[in-house]
Amino acid sequence: MGGFNVGDILFQLFSLIFIIWVVGLIVILLRAFTKRGRQLNRIEEQLNSITEELKKKNQ
Repeated sequence: MGGFNVGDILFQLFSLIFIIWVVGLIVILLRAFTKRGRQLNRIEEQLNSITEELKKKNQ
């Protein structure tokens, strides 16, 4: 009764792998969203500088 079942070991292994996978997925998604936010900020700054240059040329 005190021995290990192969099914119990496999279940524990798959449970651990699933938890690691979920944590990894969350980390990847968070990094992607922050990267996208920084990229949008850079694009917005570039657009602002272009519109300012166009306003100066039109005056």
